[in-house]
Amino acid sequence: MKRLAMVLLALNLGLWVYSSVLLPEGVRTSRQGGEDGRLPRVAELELLSGSADLGEPREQVAEAVGGTGSSELYCVRLGWFETAEEAGSAVAFLPKPHAESAAVIEVARELPPFHWVIIPPSPGREEAVQLLYDIQRRGIDSYLVTEGAQENAISLGLFESREAAEQVLAQRNAENLHAVLALFPRNHLSYALVFEAAYVPGSQEHLADRADFSARFESVEINGCESLATLKKTP
Repeated sequence: MKRLAMVLLALNLGLWVYSSVLLPEGVRTSRQGGEDGRLPRVAELELLSGSADLGEPREQVAEAVGGTGSSELYCVRLGWFETAEEAGSAVAFLPKPHAESAAVIEVARELPPFHWVIIPPSPGREEAVQLLYDIQRRGIDSYLVTEGAQENAISLGLFESREAAEQVLAQRNAENLHAVLALFPRNHLSYALVFEAAYVPGSQEHLADRADFSARFESVEINGCESLATLKKTP
């Protein structure tokens, strides 16, 4: 019995030494809990954010990611040219990505109307022709309007300046021609270059291209394309 008691005493002593001295400190602490004998709560174990590990605030990380932006598709139209050949030659002076996709289109541009001095339309063509002969025999430059809203009227001149038109009107009315002023609508056939370009809105490339085009072309339109599916290519 003495020998058994001695063995048990030695085992207990060995366990005490192992748990108190030889067991690693981290293991002893986790088994014993905190200083007050309780386990730490989850809130007390909350880790710092990943951005703190990188040495910069979380807000700066988010800003850096969001600030890169994404490109959007823009439709560009540059004008004007008097002929299609002139517009085609200008393609060579565009930056390479734009030149590769550029096309020439024809555009009927509405221009400010002329001021038109006319004698109002006669009831029929025969009366209008007779009136024209009478006016021309008096040495007044005139011609017959043969179509449109003023058909069978007598034209006495077209003027860009309203002031000039009013002077002629006063002169003809002083000659008992009973003329009036009308507006003569007009269009001008022009040509333009069109192409698609991808820009990050507000980027340096976007602003630089807009400034360059504005310095070299009379008309510059850079608008967001609605969608790729709605774009129509010009042959």
